[in-house]
This record gives sequence, structure tokens and C-alpha cells, in this order.
Amino acid sequence: MTIPYPDTAPGADLFVDLCPNTVSTGRTEPCEVKNSLVLQIRSTSNGSVLLSNDSGRTDYDFLPLEQAKPIEGLTMIYFAFTLGGGEGCLTTPELFKKIRLSCPEDFAARRVGDDTVVFFPIRTMEFSSCDIAELCILDLATNLPAGASTVCEAAAFTDGETYRLNCCPIHIVRHPLRIPIFEVAPDFGCASFGDSVRFLYRAMGADSCVFTPGDINMQRDGHMLADGNHESVLYRKTMYTLVAAQGEERISRSVELTPLKAEIVSFSAAVQAGGNPDEPRAVILKFTVSNTRHAFLSQIGRIPVQSGVEQTVTLKEPRSGVTFTLAVENEDGLVTKKCVVP
Repeated sequence: MTIPYPDTAPGADLFVDLCPNTVSTGRTEPCEVKNSLVLQIRSTSNGSVLLSNDSGRTDYDFLPLEQAKPIEGLTMIYFAFTLGGGEGCLTTPELFKKIRLSCPEDFAARRVGDDTVVFFPIRTMEFSSCDIAELCILDLATNLPAGASTVCEAAAFTDGETYRLNCCPIHIVRHPLRIPIFEVAPDFGCASFGDSVRFLYRAMGADSCVFTPGDINMQRDGHMLADGNHESVLYRKTMYTLVAAQGEERISRSVELTPLKAEIVSFSAAVQAGGNPDEPRAVILKFTVSNTRHAFLSQIGRIPVQSGVEQTVTLKEPRSGVTFTLAVENEDGLVTKKCVVP
């Protein structure tokens, strides 16, 4: 789109700064990359420029840029973007519909059609060379190839005049290499010897991701899994690291975990007589363990436990003198405790 208005006009004292002048593409990313684009309106006047909204309204029905004409008593600044999937486009119309607009409380912004934003004051005010009015375009995403560029067309309508404003090109770039997420899953809890630990991770702008220990490539069927989770078993104090690479650049994030030391707090056996002579007696095994999710009990096997909570196991018709062994495992090996049925 080319704005059919002159570059300058009498009293044309406004210009536009673009910050930043790049947007990151999400084409190779595991998720939608959202950018923020800030359009700063400034004045070149040595004095003050009048930005008008004599009626104080914000409910104007703006026309598309190709049909727009000055509105008496209102300063309007149009920003039009080229949309589509080809060269010279910023993003697709579908993604541009998802943007959010933000501006100072003395200004308002309205969308016009699929590709245009109109920025205007909510009251008439003097605007000096020290003032800056910012229009922020938030959640701007694009999946167009890196290396492309586009131009934001800007035009001002003020005091019955229409003129084109300068606006530097917007370049589409690859997302900078970073690892925004590498952490133990929130529902993980404590880690004892032999526990499976789940890590959540996300790598942006990466060609490859490697998880250590194990030097495991986060790939499947030739595609990099740059967003997801990975499980590893904790046997000793371990430094877990995710390394992401883009070309020759390497970055990493690490999490160090030490297994909690499993212990047997208590273990006892008591015999309970039956309610009548024909009812067999029972033995009640009571035990408490800490810093583990499971224990081993002879004649029973592996059983789940809660750390620090007393567990009870009841067995029928036990023989006197039978020995039961309780065991938990930690870095030093098996920790055991025995008790004998009375």
C-alpha cells in the first residue's frame, strides 16, 4: 500500500519512531511468538503542536485509509500494515486480528478494517517537542520467513491537512536463542532415591536441544521437540542441564537435585486376639518412614507410603517368632529394620 499524500504539508511537525524495528517469526518455534511493537509519535516543532479532539468523542466511525478524509477538529494518525503470506507482508490477516492495542490515557486507538489502526487524542491538547505519545501493538505474531521486511505506512490528518509520516521498515528476524523454561514440574514434590523426575522445558530460536545427563537429543522422527517435558530417574546428587544451540551459539540452563535421605523412623509388631475362640489372631505391623515414596516389607513386597505418616499392615494367623523386615533405599544402599512377632 502506498499512501497517496505528500510527505510534507504546511505545519507538518509530527514524525514517527518505531521501537523496535524487528519482529520475531514463529515459523521454526514450538509455540506462537508474540511481539510488541511501539510506535512513538513526536514533534519537530520548536513550539507546540495542537492535537485536536474538539468534541471529546471516541466513538468515531473511521474510514479505511484509501477513503479517509480530514475530520474537522480532530487529529488522526493512521497506521496501515501490509498483510498476507507473501513478500513485503508483516503477518497474515488471521494473526493480525489477535493483536491488542495500548496507549496513554489521553489517547485512543481504533482498528479500521483488517490492516489499519487509527490513533487520536481524546481531548484537544498542546503537544511539545518534549512529549511522546506511544501506540503499543501487543501480541503481534508472524509465521513469515526471517529475512523479509515490510513497511508501516503512516499518515496524519490534522487542521484540514493530510500528509504522509516517515516510518522505518520492520524487519522479520529469527527469534533470539533462549530457554525461557527449564524446571521441575510443579506437581513433582520431594525426590527420593530412584524417583522419576519430570522436567518442563521450552527452547526458543534453537536448531537443537540436548538434555544431560545422557546427552539425549530432544528429537522425534527428525523433528526437534523444543517444547514439552522429559523424565529422568534420580539416584544421586545430579546436575540436570538443557543445552540449546543455534548455529555456533550455545546456551544452557541447569537444575541441581539431591535425593532426600530415606529413613525408617519406627517399626513395630503387635498381636491382636480374635473376637471369639474360632477367630484367628492377627498381627498388626506399624511403621513410619521418611523422605521416600515407597518401602519394601518382607512377605508383602513393595508398598507405597507417605513420608512421615504412620502406615499399618494387618496379617492373619501369624506364627510367633516370625521376623518381618522393613527396608528403604537411598544413596548409601538399603536401610533395614526388623521386628519379631510376639
